[in-house]
Amino acid sequence: MRVNSTLDAFAAATGGYGAGVFDRDDFESIAPDHLVLWATPAHLAAMEAAGLRSAPHPDVGGLSFRAEKMRGYMDTPGQVPAWDEYCGYECMTERLAELVEECRFPFELVSIGDSVQGRNIWAAKLGDSGPAVLMGGNIHGDEPVGNMLMQRWMWETCHDPSDEQLEAALSAQVWFVPNMNPDGYEMNRRGNANNVDLNRNFPQPTGQPGTPATPDAEAEAWMEFVPRHDFQVSTHFHGGAVVCNTAYDNCCECWL
Repeated sequence: MRVNSTLDAFAAATGGYGAGVFDRDDFESIAPDHLVLWATPAHLAAMEAAGLRSAPHPDVGGLSFRAEKMRGYMDTPGQVPAWDEYCGYECMTERLAELVEECRFPFELVSIGDSVQGRNIWAAKLGDSGPAVLMGGNIHGDEPVGNMLMQRWMWETCHDPSDEQLEAALSAQVWFVPNMNPDGYEMNRRGNANNVDLNRNFPQPTGQPGTPATPDAEAEAWMEFVPRHDFQVSTHFHGGAVVCNTAYDNCCECWL
């Protein structure tokens, strides 16, 4: 729904942004003079009670996603991938398998587990010396940019590395998990096949308020994979805002 209101006015009328029936995940976009949000009947009732006017708004992301799925992009063997195309799950799987055979540096590909719908969650290690680094992406299915960036970094490093890529390949062993939520990616939604937000699906640290999460398949696979390695640093890419954090981004000491 499109709401003709500023965020401040909306928060004042509805009791506060992030409070009541509205949560940060409900908002698709925020502009100076209007908001676009996903509205349930409870949301619509709250806006009507607050005197806010709203109107249907096209799901631009959904339209773009369906168009991309119809294109069905796959790499052409022997050619540089088209980096302005989205490489979906099947495309990514083939691309990673080819890098096992073609990469000029040590390249290892393993499945760390299966998604709810049975898709492999791929982890690829590039390089075999130096500190261990973990790079993850697409924990939210509709935030694929980090996934695509990692795919391009791996492909270019293996075939035609820049000075930075060459240095990274020779001085570190980097594990890439580009698509932690393949079901959500294929469905173009934030959650996994059970519509669980995997970024909120990890057990809470000791001492932190809240009920411990029951991990879904993807979160369980991640938690089993990470302790098997002595990672010195890790990052997890998100999309929709300038943010990059780890899956375990809670601070235990903050709650003691």
